[in-house]
Amino acid sequence: MRPINLFPAVTKDFRQRFAEYKLLMEEYKADPENNQKPPQVFARNPTKEENKSALEIVEKTFYTIDLNYNKIYNEGDNQMCKEFISPVASKSRKCKGIMWALGWRKGYDGLEILGIYRHQAAINKNPDGFRNLMEGSARAGQILWKTFHSFGDVAVEKNQAYMNCFNIPSIADNNFPENPEDKSPFGFALNLAFSLHGFYNHHHTDDGDLLDLPLPFALIIPTSRITGRIATAAQGYDVENGQFIFRDIQLALKFKPNYICRLIF
Repeated sequence: MRPINLFPAVTKDFRQRFAEYKLLMEEYKADPENNQKPPQVFARNPTKEENKSALEIVEKTFYTIDLNYNKIYNEGDNQMCKEFISPVASKSRKCKGIMWALGWRKGYDGLEILGIYRHQAAINKNPDGFRNLMEGSARAGQILWKTFHSFGDVAVEKNQAYMNCFNIPSIADNNFPENPEDKSPFGFALNLAFSLHGFYNHHHTDDGDLLDLPLPFALIIPTSRITGRIATAAQGYDVENGQFIFRDIQLALKFKPNYICRLIF
């Protein structure tokens, strides 16, 4: 099946601007003292008309899944805590919205292999509150384990084996384990991230990453931004459109009210 382009005008515009960007980058690299480094280019946001057209294509031609247990095979590709954590806010990557993360992250600072998502100033201000919160991390890790192990035990255990092999801490570990016996038996993911305000990131690859990385897991839970509680149809929750699509295989997930969606990909 050939991939479908839902936004051809956006793609055409981006390719044109990217070609211009490459030429300017070549000039800059050849003479950086006399040429200014061009700003990185990104695809523009679709217009309302383009979004409407893409939605019509998805609804008419994509296979839609909105309930039950489903496995999707792509044979063409084998390859309460907000106070104490800082939002991911890389100006070069984040494009819209906010993503919060609790747990461990890949290190980006010098001599740091693994860092941790923590708002140290807030922790210093309220150490007792932070201590009480983190005492429940082992329980949270156990809940996440049960949630996904019953759904995809092979994937969960594969991730755990990968993390054990490289002695990588999990969200269930408060501190870096000094030896294997210190690790939580329910560790299979480094961190728990959640987003607000329509968060999205531009498509990109990180240099230096291994090809065979652990699998990501996701829970799609309708949540009220005001109360933080699960939003229900009785409370007026009913998302229109916004399907989660797998473009290359023309498949769409539709999130109905009163449903929670689990993903392993």
